[in-house]
Amino acid sequence: MKESYQPETRRAVLQQLATFQRNPLFEDAGTPLTELLTPGRMNVLVMNRMSGPLRLVILSAVIRR
Repeated sequence: MKESYQPETRRAVLQQLATFQRNPLFEDAGTPLTELLTPGRMNVLVMNRMSGPLRLVILSAVIRR
């Protein structure tokens, strides 16, 4: 599969993931997704100050749970 993508594409993806990893939002401590997604309870995630790509990462994680 490695050969399926151009080197610059792989580099760009790895660079973006490294950027997300440095964000304090992805530290070990925090609110577990299972606590945010409790049946019968509504939560509001305010993401207006986040970049578009970061919002997509968070929404993807929430939707998968």
